[in-house]
Amino acid sequence: MAINLLTYLKDQFTPTVIDQLSSTLNETPANVRQAVDAAIPTVLGGLTRRVESTADASDLINMLRKGTYS
Repeated sequence: MAINLLTYLKDQFTPTVIDQLSSTLNETPANVRQAVDAAIPTVLGGLTRRVESTADASDLINMLRKGTYS
């Protein structure tokens, strides 16, 4: 069974999560939902381009292992 990664990631942002984010950001839930829906494909696209080469994929894996996300 194939998994649609974009749909899966969007589904992780439940109404409860959106409400928590909107409270933290002092923004409306509708605006936060819109921002999340726009950001996820952008971030996923960037990661996809980043792992097209073996060296970049290795760098990404090492970064995730080390926890150096900055």
